[in-house]
Amino acid sequence: MKAIISVADGSESPEVVLEALQRFIETEKPVGYALMHPAVGASLLAAKMNLQDKAEYFIKLWGKGYLEYWSNSDIAYLMRDRTTALLLIKGLLAPILGITKERCQKETQEILEKLSQRITHGRTLVYKYLSWKQLLNKISKLAIKQKTVDFSDAILSKKSLSRAPATIYEITDIERRLNILFPDDYKNFLLTSNGFECYSPTGVTLAPIDKVDFLTSFDKQLVDTWTVDTDDINADFNEKLKSSIIIGGYEEEQQLLLIPLKNGNWECWHFSSWQPGEVVYQSFRFYMEHELQELEDGYY
Repeated sequence: MKAIISVADGSESPEVVLEALQRFIETEKPVGYALMHPAVGASLLAAKMNLQDKAEYFIKLWGKGYLEYWSNSDIAYLMRDRTTALLLIKGLLAPILGITKERCQKETQEILEKLSQRITHGRTLVYKYLSWKQLLNKISKLAIKQKTVDFSDAILSKKSLSRAPATIYEITDIERRLNILFPDDYKNFLLTSNGFECYSPTGVTLAPIDKVDFLTSFDKQLVDTWTVDTDDINADFNEKLKSSIIIGGYEEEQQLLLIPLKNGNWECWHFSSWQPGEVVYQSFRFYMEHELQELEDGYY
């Protein structure tokens, strides 16, 4: 940003600024945002100044970075500017990103087939072939390898975010206390691991079964803040939040909730004030599989 401003106010020439950005990238070897942001800024500056060689250099640099740090940038930054979009249309990134006519046709056909299946059968679990133990092991392995948070020595030593399993008696005891029957996927999770450690800045620590309770019992003020005097505009949301069970995120910025539905099924909500509100998952298993997908994509 400072480099772009120096061109705008005339204190430095575009050529000098671009050389400085190139030197920074080549010598400092930045990663993530620190690489992608200067690459985008330099691409836009060079293209607008009609410095085509430099524009192509930085766009290609952005493309190589995107292969590793895709979650730290968006190609829309380059596409929505006419000068850089003209270079993209010529296929500048195609060799780097492996884009060919055949691949586009193949992937378009695959997308259409998957959409047709989704329309016909609804959403399906991606990792349904994995047992709970296998699913949790994959999450643990990826999160620890990627160092998504600062894990304790104990976790690093055992190489797992799982805990000892709950017993069926512990689960039924809480069901009797709350006068509910937990969904099968959540019970099977507990029988594999009685809680689960947090592994992302926006994630939650899944609580052991003896801590599980109605959200209204845990934090009535939170429920009242979101529901008071709004039944006329948001009755369905209010009813769900008031009946929700908190299963994770105690004393954290976000909570994981189970929501009993009138049809007998249970939704799972990732709930926070900073989103704001709820991100709805079809079930607890759908939430956990989504977390594994985020880790596999390097999102964290």
